[in-house]
Amino acid sequence: MMGVQNFALIVFAFLIILLMQGLPLWLVIAATTLGLWKWWIIRSGTGQPSRILLSVLGSLLLAFVFLDSAPIFSRESMMSIVCIAAMLFIMDRPHLRQVMLVHGAFYGMLISLLVMRSAPLPLFVYFFMTVLIFFSLLLHHLPPSALLSLWPLGRNILKISLPVSAVLLPVYFFFPEIRPQTSDYAVTGLSDILEPGRIANLALSDRVAFRVRFLQEKPGEQPLYWRSNVLEESFGMIWRKKRKIEMQDYTPRATAGPLTYEMIPEVRLGLGLPLLEHTIAVHGAGTQATKIWWHPDLRIYQTQNELIEASAAPMDRFFVEQPPVQEDLRIQISPRTRDLVTELKAKKAEEQVRFLLHRMRDFTYTLKPGTLNREDALDDFLFVKRRGFCEHFAASFATLLQLAGTPARVVTGYEGGVFIGASDFLLVRDSDAHAWVEVFWDGRWRRVDPTLVARSEVPPEDRVWVTALPSAWFAYGLRLAVIKLREWTQEFEYLWMILIAIMTVILPIQIYRMQKKRLNRPIWQSAMEAFLRDLEKHGIKRESHEGMRDFLARVAQNYPERAASIEGLSRKYQDVLYGPDADRRETEDLRQQFHSERRMIKRASAK
Repeated sequence: MMGVQNFALIVFAFLIILLMQGLPLWLVIAATTLGLWKWWIIRSGTGQPSRILLSVLGSLLLAFVFLDSAPIFSRESMMSIVCIAAMLFIMDRPHLRQVMLVHGAFYGMLISLLVMRSAPLPLFVYFFMTVLIFFSLLLHHLPPSALLSLWPLGRNILKISLPVSAVLLPVYFFFPEIRPQTSDYAVTGLSDILEPGRIANLALSDRVAFRVRFLQEKPGEQPLYWRSNVLEESFGMIWRKKRKIEMQDYTPRATAGPLTYEMIPEVRLGLGLPLLEHTIAVHGAGTQATKIWWHPDLRIYQTQNELIEASAAPMDRFFVEQPPVQEDLRIQISPRTRDLVTELKAKKAEEQVRFLLHRMRDFTYTLKPGTLNREDALDDFLFVKRRGFCEHFAASFATLLQLAGTPARVVTGYEGGVFIGASDFLLVRDSDAHAWVEVFWDGRWRRVDPTLVARSEVPPEDRVWVTALPSAWFAYGLRLAVIKLREWTQEFEYLWMILIAIMTVILPIQIYRMQKKRLNRPIWQSAMEAFLRDLEKHGIKRESHEGMRDFLARVAQNYPERAASIEGLSRKYQDVLYGPDADRRETEDLRQQFHSERRMIKRASAK
């Protein structure tokens, strides 16, 4: 029993570590202290804390929550209350309901991970913790001998897994939509405003933004640009979307062509769907796919689908029926910036692009460009610092073109990605976030990436974790499973609701029955089993044909200095087991004697 309780403490420690970002520091310290206290109780065999002490402790912790959190019913307050409940259930004395309460609180802490206001964890973390809690629940219901027998083990796994799955499926049915969107960066880190430093902050993040699986053939050596947002309003080094952009309903089209791919978002993509440049057909997977919205002139898309299939045509030239109307850009510029713009106005659009690209060859691409002068950031970058990240190059390049009268805009999204070995999976991370320019001439928009001509101080990073391919397959399979599950629930809505109701009733009844059978043992039996395990570690093993009295006599021969005490333990054991019905005091005395002999034998063996 001691090992099983230690395992539950390990699960509790894992959950507290994962929840540290969303819990107040004092609560993390309290959880650590109570966990160590419980570990000492299990290891030393000392008495459990009284119910009065636990009640006082719980009241103090709840008072701290109400004083520390602003709204009582906020997400943070509820997470803290769930953790406090788990702590008190763990500290409580073993009884019939403790296992159900402890593991119910564990699953509550797991759900708290999903709604925590922080960056989402990788999918395998949630899966691993679900399995870990389930395994702890299984160990609390099975005696150690049953773990070595396949039939009892499989039967009990099935008994617990079915009702537990029925209770958890409604939670994972909405996974990962219940992850909150916490800032204007959306969940991917990109926003509808571009200013120096925003994308550079993502360059140090290895978090997966989305995965792509190419269905027919992998792309060749051409660069991969994933367009997400188009920014058309310039304020010098700051760009943003136009305020009046009306997205239209997109009619899904059948995908075809060599560059057909499936995009698997790792997190919810809020502001724009990053699709491969020159994507011409998009649709969601499954019969219950949600709507897709798009802007035909900007070629940007939005959707809530969890699995998107699309195809791109590299020969698509991005022609537009009507040329864009270029309004005069009214921003304050320095005299030398004005001289540069005057020089650009004497050139055609294509010549302007070549001139600026040639000029930026002496610039430096770096993740640490320093702070620009707030009075005139454009002048400071072009003539003083001459160092920056992709947003510096894209913003200044497009602003100069607009000042010169050439239609230009900034596009944000992702560039590149890393193929996972020889597979068809492409991994795109936050560090691949990028900004570039689209310039209009000869009747179509053309991509221009001024960052490519600059000298780079950033080494290429193509590192991929060993678990990348299994994670990709798991994410892909999870999306398909969720889609199929939703389709199934749409067809059998009432049957599904009835099934959940039945399983919700079966779960506590089943756990109660199994727990009752297990806790029907006398209170001294776990202490006796621990006593036998310790003796076996010291080379004294009880044979299958050997009675307890004969075995204890043999133990006394090995520890002659403890012979009288061991003989007293043997008599007490015989009286409790074979005598008249023993009262609780006698059974408690027998349990304490087993614990006492364990400690004394350990000390004798250590000498």
